[in-house]
Amino acid sequence: MEVSAVGNGEDAVTEYLYRDMKNGAKAPTVIKKFSVTECRAIVTQRVHEMLDAHLPDSDVPVKIIVGVSGGGDSNALISAMSRYQSKKIEWHPVIVCGPGEWDSGIPRAKEICNDLGLELAVIGEKETREILGAVPEGAPLIDRFTKVFPDEDYEFFGTLLIRLALSYVAADRPRHRHRPASSRARRE
Repeated sequence: MEVSAVGNGEDAVTEYLYRDMKNGAKAPTVIKKFSVTECRAIVTQRVHEMLDAHLPDSDVPVKIIVGVSGGGDSNALISAMSRYQSKKIEWHPVIVCGPGEWDSGIPRAKEICNDLGLELAVIGEKETREILGAVPEGAPLIDRFTKVFPDEDYEFFGTLLIRLALSYVAADRPRHRHRPASSRARRE
């Protein structure tokens, strides 16, 4: 096994294990170590390539709603996205209060958004219940889910919740203004 050193002299913070297929059947396994700077550069490059490939050319800014959790992955994503300057974009980061320890990421998400000059929209439990069409009071949503579906993983519920909340913000709530469900229903 070969070990590839960090390319810039910084300390390694992660590594990637792969087979170097240049040598065919005798391909050695390689561990490539990466520094923080290298990780940021790779993520930024890949995010910018994706945005270049999928965003339309327009004089009008494109509105992008991006879900964040305050965790490392979403912090890296929003940081890379915020540095994108090839096309006009309005970034709208959103975090959803909800299952498990999701709420624990709110302070980190707020901090990174503040550092990047972005306003974080926080979808609280009351709004989440409205989006789901659930009763406004009562047991926490995750408790209700596990009571009804005791053998199911609530990550499914969380994924659905995030998708619905981001769609709600994108379609109905520019700049995260509150609009009651009843007025939304009349328009639809």
